Amino acid sequence: HNLSADELKELRGVIMKEALANGEKKPADAWSRFEKALEIDGTLRSFAQAGIKAVYHACDVGNRDQLAKVLDEVRAADGPITGIIHGAGFERATRFDKKLPELVERTVASKVDGAAALMELTQNDPIVCFALFGSVSGRFGGVGQTDYCAANDMLAKLASWYRQKRPACRTSCFHWHAWDDVGMAV
Repeated sequence: HNLSADELKELRGVIMKEALANGEKKPADAWSRFEKALEIDGTLRSFAQAGIKAVYHACDVGNRDQLAKVLDEVRAADGPITGIIHGAGFERATRFDKKLPELVERTVASKVDGAAALMELTQNDPIVCFALFGSVSGRFGGVGQTDYCAANDMLAKLASWYRQKRPACRTSCFHWHAWDDVGMAV
């Protein structure tokens, strides 16, 4: 939790070597998972120090069955769901002729399929707000990001449709720019 920059660098090397030894093709993915876990843990600790009760549930939102299970767990613990923040995303920029179908599917599934499943699976919940995190790339494009741009544009259109379907629910799609040192652009 309190490692210095040098200690984190050393730990990164250890994790990536272990990933290689375990047969992972991309050891950087193992480090990425660890970094995400550190960020989540840090956020939950900050909430706790501020007196905010927060629980983290993980699933692939592009997988409807996993998402349905998590939503049922949330309802069992806390009652009906009244608000949703959908910030899932996956981006792997590369030239169009080098796009792998499975990565394109993963990109669309996390943004669009995840949002559509959230909307469907919570149709009987008293949702009062639904925030979706998109990207300006959905409007302006991005080099090597045809799938990511399309997914973000579709996400915005889905939010617009949802506003019409549930007018009492405040629904917004926030189009983030490329963040400096954080976010999908990094």
